Amino acid sequence: MVIDIFSIHIPKTAGRSFYQVLRWAYGEKVDIPRNMDKYVHDEKLDETCFNKSISVIHGHFYFNHIRYLFEKHNARIIAWLRDPVDRVISNYYYNMYVNKTISSKRNAAKRVNLDLLEFASRDKRRNVMSNYLCGIEPEKIFFRGFTESFEEDIQELGKRLDWQLPVPNFRINDGSGFIDDNDCFTQYSSIDENMREKIGQLNNKDVELYEKCKLLNAK
Repeated sequence: MVIDIFSIHIPKTAGRSFYQVLRWAYGEKVDIPRNMDKYVHDEKLDETCFNKSISVIHGHFYFNHIRYLFEKHNARIIAWLRDPVDRVISNYYYNMYVNKTISSKRNAAKRVNLDLLEFASRDKRRNVMSNYLCGIEPEKIFFRGFTESFEEDIQELGKRLDWQLPVPNFRINDGSGFIDDNDCFTQYSSIDENMREKIGQLNNKDVELYEKCKLLNAK
């Protein structure tokens, strides 16, 4: 097996849409999406869980989980980022949706009534993008895409990887339906600039990373 691409799926950055793009571009060479809790052992992604025909891996993995495979295969890293405040807000509504619809999920009952700032203040929910990409400098990421400009950026990626252009529009799961129709403690319409500022402060590392990547892409 030779791994050519690692797609690090940071939650709520259009990862499901990008997986569909990868399947369109590489077909059966793309592994099914993986989650770190099942396939990471001793802080390393288990290489034996992959079919030998796989060359593209997409999933919720920290870079440090795949560092040894990245170096072994001289692979290319692709990561999508999103405005840190918008990402947390989207993650809040998605998490509340999951907790409300999958009652068997651990601690779902305790979390279902969190307001937005309570959710955002939990250590696990802070600086998620920085945690996923910890260990690799932004300059060494082969492609840095942005959720806000997904359609435009995906065409640029297609050029760099010699895909057939134009790349079809696979954008899915924008979450707008649940945001507009939910019974969460914090309603989307009640999110004000003060709340957004507090979320930004809680995710200062992500704000710095996002702005740095924006500057790098502008060069």
